[in-house]
Amino acid sequence: MSDLTKSRRNFLKTTAIGLGALFLSSLTPHFAEAAKSDDIRPVARAQSNIVIDVNTGRMLSGHNVDGLRYIASLTKMMTALLVFDALRGGDITLHEPVTFSARSQGVEHWRLNVGTGNTLSVNDCLIALLTRSSNDVAVALAEHISGSEANFVEAMNRKARRLGMTNTRFYDASGLNNRYQRTTARDMATLGRHIVLTYPTRLDFFAHAEFSYHTDRTLGRRPYNVNRLVRDTTMPQAQARAQLDRIGLTPMGMKTGFIRNSWHNLVALAGDANGNKVLAVGFGGQSQPALANTLAGLMVQGYNALRREHGIPLNRPLPARAPAQYRDPRLNLF
Repeated sequence: MSDLTKSRRNFLKTTAIGLGALFLSSLTPHFAEAAKSDDIRPVARAQSNIVIDVNTGRMLSGHNVDGLRYIASLTKMMTALLVFDALRGGDITLHEPVTFSARSQGVEHWRLNVGTGNTLSVNDCLIALLTRSSNDVAVALAEHISGSEANFVEAMNRKARRLGMTNTRFYDASGLNNRYQRTTARDMATLGRHIVLTYPTRLDFFAHAEFSYHTDRTLGRRPYNVNRLVRDTTMPQAQARAQLDRIGLTPMGMKTGFIRNSWHNLVALAGDANGNKVLAVGFGGQSQPALANTLAGLMVQGYNALRREHGIPLNRPLPARAPAQYRDPRLNLF
């Protein structure tokens, strides 16, 4: 082979490597992180669940608690958490307007269709995000807080690491299909407990049965919550509520999720009159009513187990208990 031919081949090889490196560097930071990560494992389309005592964080029951699952719209719990953080830090207020970009209005599936350039308050965006799981609202909030959804996703993943959600990776603010975006029942219970203990005054955002909003395009629509546990509906949805009502637990909401690759997901919270709370996470339900019914039954079993541990008759609520010492994850700088 001539020296000239070798030189050309070396030149082409070097050019190809350089172009490849340039392409990888052009990826958004959160995608590039996944591309080089060695812990990307296949996500199973299977059922898993966990029930925890919110007071102590102790697991009361669980099945496949560390099995990787697609997050779907449970992602919006982390989106809401970062909004709560921004509110606490004084970076935003509940009443300031959020402008909807053309990009936010181009997302798939459920959206409010507010219209490019129109606005909703942060308060109304939170209600829409958590009540009707609006994907355009998730993007609009991400852009409002971080300037871009990519920047916001980086913050989501930093927060997940600080909370110890070691098997969770976020790639967008809404939970739309992404084969790398995954979590576990244990991680989502960790996230849910953190929200409950850190922002108890914000829990109403997770429990609206319906909401109304109005812009020039929406004409005052009133969407209903897709979480059947926070709606007073007829059978079979009311079966789940009835199970909780019989032992003195009140549904306190949280979040649903669905994509075809995972089926139905749900994080459910319930509490008694003395402030005790149990939280359940379920993945892989055949329908939201069926999954709500399953998780309600598991919460009943877990709550009854706590009553037996404390020697409380099954017809009486647990006594009020001071929450276990909870360390703010802002202190966990790792």
